[in-house]
Amino acid sequence: MARLRMFASVKEVAGVDQIEVDVSTVGGLVAEADGRFGSDFVRARSGAKLWLNEETEVDDLATPIGREDVVAIIPPVSGGDDSKKRSGSTRSRTNGTSKAAPKSPGTRAASRPRTAKR
Repeated sequence: MARLRMFASVKEVAGVDQIEVDVSTVGGLVAEADGRFGSDFVRARSGAKLWLNEETEVDDLATPIGREDVVAIIPPVSGGDDSKKRSGSTRSRTNGTSKAAPKSPGTRAASRPRTAKR
């Protein structure tokens, strides 16, 4: 049987992380999940990406699947405001103050030229 794996909010709404169903298309698998888990599930998976066997994004619900195939529903992930990442500052989760992002070992500020030792 084909397997449908669910992640993040979709998994939370379904209450399980996967189901196995005897169907022949990606659409059949999704329709089975919609019927089992209801309108909250349908809403949670709107905008989600479908992936077949962890390597191919599925755009066509008529895509055929076999007994050993795994389809994953991966909902969009919220990453917040990218402007803070670009400016090099982060927000503290405890008090909301700004602080400089930590530097990796061995990195230098672009404005400080490297000088030779004498």
